[in-house]
Amino acid sequence: MSLALHDPDLVGDVDPEAEDRDEFHMEELLKEWTDEPPIRHDVYPESDDEENADGSGRFDTHIRRGDGFLYHKQSFFSGVAFKEAVVDYALRTGCNIKQYRYDSDKIGFICVGCDGKKGGAKCEWKVYAAILKSDNMWKIRKFVDTHSCIPNGECEMFKVPHIARLFVDKIRDSPEFYMPAKIEEIIMEQWKISVTRNQCQSARKKALQWIEKEYDDQFARLRDYAAEIVESNKDSRVEVECLTSAEGKDMFNRFYVCFDSLRKTWKESCRPLIGIDGCFLKNKVKGQLLVALGRDANNRIYPIAWGVAKVENTENWVWFIKLLKEDFGLRDGEGFIMISENWVWSLM
Repeated sequence: MSLALHDPDLVGDVDPEAEDRDEFHMEELLKEWTDEPPIRHDVYPESDDEENADGSGRFDTHIRRGDGFLYHKQSFFSGVAFKEAVVDYALRTGCNIKQYRYDSDKIGFICVGCDGKKGGAKCEWKVYAAILKSDNMWKIRKFVDTHSCIPNGECEMFKVPHIARLFVDKIRDSPEFYMPAKIEEIIMEQWKISVTRNQCQSARKKALQWIEKEYDDQFARLRDYAAEIVESNKDSRVEVECLTSAEGKDMFNRFYVCFDSLRKTWKESCRPLIGIDGCFLKNKVKGQLLVALGRDANNRIYPIAWGVAKVENTENWVWFIKLLKEDFGLRDGEGFIMISENWVWSLM
């Protein structure tokens, strides 16, 4: 039986290539990944959303893409990865690229910047990629890297789905900031490509539909996530609590996680003190994040357990603390102290 956040009626279509595109972006992130240096407990890490010097508090609008360069025999693990590379090329050069061929095993793009209009010579730029039976990788089989046109801010391949994919992560994080006018402004500032306000409005709507679908798919697999935690982290504890709707469907109520490695670390090296607190979950998923923290002798922080509930009330806190007592063997609380905001609970 699937688990749902609510019972939505999704409007609009979804991204048919989302799975392949996510795999492509994951590969790109792995290539760029570097281990971060440890952060001292008394040093604040830098934020990605720092205020400008004028105090305007504008969000960071940098959107990371590929380098935008293409070359003959360049390899890609899928057709989607090739198309993303062509999009990066169009963003880098500002050329008016258009797709002229798309089959399951071959894709081609041409430049239509001049297209022979007003007596101008037709642009010769062309790129063609295919996957052969003798080769499991997509490769650029033909590449004519010669432009006879001058970029004029138009790009036929830069349609609503491309704009939506470009800004979906930004809209997910800050939906109120990335409105159609702001999206139009950023595209012109960063890539010198002209798009209409209606295109940006449709792209924002499509991105929100994709995000809605992602949330529903993720909540439907919450039990799979719980099972995977237990499978990959032996002796950890995960609790998924649901309510049954009038239609007989399972609806999310509460969620609890305690990793065994953190539990052992707290028992062996941390002070007999637990800090608990809750904070709001924003965006589409509303509710409260409940967290229990421990500190060792060097003041290093350990998130020993956490949970998600619809509201922060006595019933949910009692449920959370009862699970804590069971997992950490607090029994009647003798010798332990629990701290939360402005009050201290002595469990002695």
